[in-house]
Amino acid sequence: MTHKASLVDKGRLFGKVVYIFFCFYSMAVAQRFEMNIVYGAALFISLSASARMLKFTLQTTYDTRWLKIFKLGLIVFFILSTAYVFILYPFLYTYSHTIFSIFIIVLPFLAQVTQTMVLRVLMNAGKMTNRTFILTLSGSALLCIGITSMLIWLSGVDAFLLISPLAVGMGLVAFRQWTYKEYASEYPRPDTHLNDFSQIASARLYDGMVVTSGVALNVFTFTYVLYMMLIHKRSFSLDVFVIFTLMTLVCSIIFLGTYRFAQRSLIKKIGTNAAFVLGTGIAIFAVYVFRDSWWGGGLAISVQSLLLLFGLMLQMIAAMDLREDILLVVRLQNKNVNATALMQRTQRLEHWTKTISEGICLIVLSLLISDPLIYSMDFDSYISLAPKVGSSLIVVPTAFLIASFVYSIRQPLTKKYDRKLKAYVRNKEVGKDNPVMEKRLKSVLIKKYKKRVGVHVIRMLLKPVMYHTVTGRENVHELPGIFVFNHREVYGPIAAVVFLPYDMRPWILDKMIDKQQITAHMYEGTFSHLRWLPVFLRKALTNILSPLVVWALSSFEPIPVYRGTARNVLKTFELSVECLQSGDSILLFPENPEDRYTDSEQISNFYRGFANLGRLYYKRTKDCVTFYPVYASRRGRELRIGEGVKYNPANGRREEGRIVEALQLRMRALQSLDEES
Repeated sequence: MTHKASLVDKGRLFGKVVYIFFCFYSMAVAQRFEMNIVYGAALFISLSASARMLKFTLQTTYDTRWLKIFKLGLIVFFILSTAYVFILYPFLYTYSHTIFSIFIIVLPFLAQVTQTMVLRVLMNAGKMTNRTFILTLSGSALLCIGITSMLIWLSGVDAFLLISPLAVGMGLVAFRQWTYKEYASEYPRPDTHLNDFSQIASARLYDGMVVTSGVALNVFTFTYVLYMMLIHKRSFSLDVFVIFTLMTLVCSIIFLGTYRFAQRSLIKKIGTNAAFVLGTGIAIFAVYVFRDSWWGGGLAISVQSLLLLFGLMLQMIAAMDLREDILLVVRLQNKNVNATALMQRTQRLEHWTKTISEGICLIVLSLLISDPLIYSMDFDSYISLAPKVGSSLIVVPTAFLIASFVYSIRQPLTKKYDRKLKAYVRNKEVGKDNPVMEKRLKSVLIKKYKKRVGVHVIRMLLKPVMYHTVTGRENVHELPGIFVFNHREVYGPIAAVVFLPYDMRPWILDKMIDKQQITAHMYEGTFSHLRWLPVFLRKALTNILSPLVVWALSSFEPIPVYRGTARNVLKTFELSVECLQSGDSILLFPENPEDRYTDSEQISNFYRGFANLGRLYYKRTKDCVTFYPVYASRRGRELRIGEGVKYNPANGRREEGRIVEALQLRMRALQSLDEES
């Protein structure tokens, strides 16, 4: 998978810049012609949204009936919004130069539509050359500038300052058409594999992450533009384009810096989905902590904006990086799905992101321009409205940020399963099949999977208070493996699951993860011995704590250890072998429970049955698994990984005894380091 932004991604980002630029330009026109400056943005957004929704609907006639009805409803909404802004509003709220400002705002939009139509006709006719391309772009731009100049002259308003930003804007449009082939953008009938995405749980969650985070970015940008627009009403024509240039520069620097930081270190360390969660958390933190910054202005809103932009950019980069992983997931279901289907889906997601964003913006703008109080306000009152608008509207992107956070924490494609997925793909490419791993990946990434977040909560809470270092990592040569820990009450298991840096599933007694059995088991084994507490209180504590214990232990996706009949014991070993085959290591604590809770600090003798895992795994896969002794030192705040013991099938039945004895000796040697220190 490449870690470079594709040409399509760059085109989408540049398209946002052009869109915001013309939004600024439309507001500048309204200000110069002494209209409500909010009106300019409303007119531009309504035209843009209506045109794109019509194009999308005409090119996607193959959609399902309910989606056709939904698209029709959106078209009606956008057309009515355009009719209100374009026709009805000028009659309700009269300005002296309304007709001129409307046509000057609409002209660049018409020029872009004409450009696209002509270039597409030339492309389809096979007459697209550099000469015809340049003539089309330059001709439409010059015609737009010429007509705009004439309208300004006829109006008698001193607004020729608008010609310079109009020329810049048309230059940006020409660059986009030349570099990113905007005229070729369309929504063709997708191949049959596009529907495979909607059948996959992780892909559906990814869609939610992309749309909600994209809407949050768009609406925040719109809110910030509106805020700057209101406080710069007096000298808007000049100041706002300086602000736009600075804003574009700042956003570009933040994007490039975040991109390098995320790709080079952050995503590699914590994983793509975790980076998305982190970006969402930073953005929500910025909104919450600086929620009054719109009133304070200056430094407060600058800090909030920078933090919020960093979080949103991190979201965007993580989503771009996660996209190709989603394609690998879909190929688990259907190997014929290709990058074209993924790109078609990306285009549709981008469309719906813009549509939702524009719908929200239009509702807000329509309310603002329709308020008679705003229409009749003097300059000082108008400017004083800016903090109120900013602090009120920031609630909207915050709601979408919270939604994207919910989607991302439910996303099962974490760093662990991303590693598994790529390992599976690599093995598949060299002709090595692993049906057990494939089954596991499908059950987690394709089917509806209840992601265990408890393990992340537990690690987050415990890491700061019981910090440990991990030594001996150089001894781990082959994974998956079997990590054999000392127990020492609950200290060993907690230290193991929190700090050992490998994908593991622990052996846990089945009664400890069974809601029906845990209450009685905990009371008999623990709380019944607390004689200093009344019986009713012991039972109450057991009833309260047992569901929490089940939740916490289940978060580690444990392998239940059954006792009793041979069939139950074999079930534990069967699940363990499947765990190893699926790429996860096993964590177990083989000390004799009758000895491990004594006052002695010495490691108790091991049960020997666990060593049969080596024989069973070899029988199933013909691979030899390695057992790694790990000693959790409470005194040294250290997890010490010793040299592994690899299963040797040549030793036959004697091999289990050799493994157990070697592990005990090596773990006791690791323990002796406490005495030496």
